[in-house]
Amino acid sequence: MKRATDNAKKEYLENICNNIIEFQRTGRSDLMYMKTKELGWKETQGIQNIGIEDSRGNRIVEQSQVLKIWENYFTELHDRPNRSVTLEVEPEEEVDADEKGPYILQSEVEKAIKEIRNKKATGDDDVPRDVFKLLGEGGLKIITKLINTIYETGEWPKDFTEVTMIALKKKPQATKCSDHRTISLIAHTAKIVAKILRRRTEKKIEGVLGEDQFGFRRGKGTRDAIGMLRIISERTLEIDEELSVCFIDWQKAFDRVNWTKLMQILKEIDIDWREKKLISNLYMAQSVKVRLNRGETRNVKIGRGVRQGCCLSSILFNLHSKYLTKGALEGLGDFKIGGQIIHTVKYADDLVLLAKEEKVLQDMMDKLI
Repeated sequence: MKRATDNAKKEYLENICNNIIEFQRTGRSDLMYMKTKELGWKETQGIQNIGIEDSRGNRIVEQSQVLKIWENYFTELHDRPNRSVTLEVEPEEEVDADEKGPYILQSEVEKAIKEIRNKKATGDDDVPRDVFKLLGEGGLKIITKLINTIYETGEWPKDFTEVTMIALKKKPQATKCSDHRTISLIAHTAKIVAKILRRRTEKKIEGVLGEDQFGFRRGKGTRDAIGMLRIISERTLEIDEELSVCFIDWQKAFDRVNWTKLMQILKEIDIDWREKKLISNLYMAQSVKVRLNRGETRNVKIGRGVRQGCCLSSILFNLHSKYLTKGALEGLGDFKIGGQIIHTVKYADDLVLLAKEEKVLQDMMDKLI
């Protein structure tokens, strides 16, 4: 479906462009102008023009107060007051050399650079992706040495831990902070380190995540999740069995991941010590600011949630979701496939609970929620 819509969009734009060229060739400037307007974006009012609502529902338009509202919104959303003082990682002297993790190879850095997509926005350092494509052998050696210094010490440069977020409206008349979605601007060098950590972590967790976990995994996309549910439903009907299903969409799930629990999970699945330390320090050192039309908020320290815009976040969220549902639903459930109890089908922050009886399903919901 995505391929078909992309092709249709491309064909639509090509037709308009061909029409514009033809009108220009025939001297029909009026028609050319009208056709060109079809490619333009509709003008919308900026955030500051219509203001933003505070916690009492009052519409605020004054710039400094708008920035303060956004700052308070992120502080509350990510629970800064209850922020962990530290994230426990065992002392280095207690860890065997083999468990610390191998140093990063130049080939890993080169592969991570190639995976950075074209036309991605730069971070606050304004270093574009193309710079890394032109490094050459000498440049790759230097950046590999830099990344290994970060890997060995576990200390992230300040520029790597600071994230600037751009607020985009979900709807034309967005008057609340929650009516906006945010995109993160992260330095490309930080993305390279995160991609290497992601690839190493994926190898460790592939056997941990079950067959019911979809999203952010190769070969486990939306169609695969829908296909699994359809097969389960059809086969249940064929043998005239009951199936009760509950669909749950967690609110702000990515923003509410508990860091302490996350680090416990990483320790349990034997993630290398240096990688755990890097992830721990990344979360403890990170700060966020929001950039609006006429200014930026101050940097805000946050206390929970996975890091928006970071490629590590998806697999860390999957792990967190897996272990929380596993702990909550242990010993419950009565729906079996091949003699094995199937509790859930998960896709990112969407969750489907499965049971044969409504009462069992209700017990599972009560325990989970």
